[in-house]
Amino acid sequence: MQELSGHSDVSTTMNVYAHATREAKRTSARLLDKVAGND
Repeated sequence: MQELSGHSDVSTTMNVYAHATREAKRTSARLLDKVAGND
């Protein structure tokens, strides 16, 4: 994964992916709230 991402430190790569995952979860939760009428 490090080689593909271009980061020299694996922790940098993991931090980027962890942040993206958290944002995706937040976005999904907001969408579900809207669909359910809880916005």
